[in-house]
Amino acid sequence: MSTILLHLFWITLLAPALSWHLSGFAPLHAPVGQVAVWRNRAYICVPRYDLGTVTATLLEASWPETMNSSHKATQQAGGFSSHMSPRPYPRSDPTMQREGHCPSLQNVTALDVDSMRGRLWVLDAGTKICSPKVIVFDLRRNEEVLRVWLTNVASHALTSIVADPFVGAWGPRAYVGGSRSGALLVIGQSGWWQIGLDVKSLEKERMHAVGAVTLALSRRESLLYLAEPDSDRMFSLDLSAIRSSPQPSSNKAKRQPVTFLGRKLGPSRGLVQDLSAGLHYFLPRDHAVVRWDTRRPLSAESHTVLLQSPKTLPQVSHMFLDPQWQVWAVVGQRCVRIQKYSFV
Repeated sequence: MSTILLHLFWITLLAPALSWHLSGFAPLHAPVGQVAVWRNRAYICVPRYDLGTVTATLLEASWPETMNSSHKATQQAGGFSSHMSPRPYPRSDPTMQREGHCPSLQNVTALDVDSMRGRLWVLDAGTKICSPKVIVFDLRRNEEVLRVWLTNVASHALTSIVADPFVGAWGPRAYVGGSRSGALLVIGQSGWWQIGLDVKSLEKERMHAVGAVTLALSRRESLLYLAEPDSDRMFSLDLSAIRSSPQPSSNKAKRQPVTFLGRKLGPSRGLVQDLSAGLHYFLPRDHAVVRWDTRRPLSAESHTVLLQSPKTLPQVSHMFLDPQWQVWAVVGQRCVRIQKYSFV
């Protein structure tokens, strides 16, 4: 444990876990990419990397409304565990998972749910022969309602998507981040465009590009948080102008300044905000999930350690909220509950 984290307040808890039987769709050790939950259904993406054959890159499974629901659960040393069997999504179209058929889902790397409208935003990073795309599904009718092709965008550069709950005059939108430094994609009903992200360097008083690999929307303000996993820097982007503006006439990147918030406790994975302005992220170095109170400056004193365990949290690929606003972490092929209730 690092010196910084030793000075933080500790919380000890049992960590309930949910896991899925993916043997029919992916190799034994193929990790789940991301998870999004709507009502009592979970949507799971399994990226098609070089880890063996993945027959379905987007899956659907039931999600227990409480840990005491009808799903089979067992008490273990690390908490409760529940096992569930998923199925390909959408069920109505068996061709939707056909590898090598570009209109089908090829390599889903990220997803997010617009809970108010029941829409699932799916980021398909594509392949060497198939362009990336974003597909939106109406979860009430289980059908596709929007498809946006991301032509001329490198597939390896797409890693995250967040659906904006604010819907303005130009309809719903989502934001896509990736490993390509300095660019954020905005997805709308009529297509997509780029936002160039710049921040002023305090050392040299000049502007430089900011990466947007991990994204999280503020629940209280018109802000999008941006983090770089290989860096300890944290930024925010004011969405007010983007939300109130129509789609530009070209895909040429428009420059937008971002705010440097400070330095995290280290390079991180996962990023999600709870209802009480707490921003959660995972520190691989310490196998710990921490919470930053965004109402305070970004410093060690503004953090709380929620869970630390090399056994329970060997690695985390994603963090998300369930319908009860509980925070979960995706660990391999299972999910671990980090926070039971939101802080006040």
